[in-house]
Amino acid sequence: DFSAVSLHNMAGATTWPMVSMSYVYLRKDLTGLGDRACLLKAFLQFIISDEGQAMLPAYRAFGIPAAVKSICQAAIDSLMLPACTQWSFEGSYTSPGTGQAD
Repeated sequence: DFSAVSLHNMAGATTWPMVSMSYVYLRKDLTGLGDRACLLKAFLQFIISDEGQAMLPAYRAFGIPAAVKSICQAAIDSLMLPACTQWSFEGSYTSPGTGQAD
């Protein structure tokens, strides 16, 4: 039970002024969402991907440890999804503002 734990604005010369933790709560059975379920899965996988995690320092945020990433991936893998097209994302080869220009 962590209800009494507070990590915000802890005192001390070697502490961070604030800590924020993010959570995503989902139903395990996403079959009723159709293609949106597969888009949601793609988004979740991007968040924990190396590419997604590499974006965090630009916002002064820190990524998740490998052990947490494994837990997240296991949770994503346990989602029940409908049969749908797998989503993909453009990578670093895409030019900002112009896309792939194809």
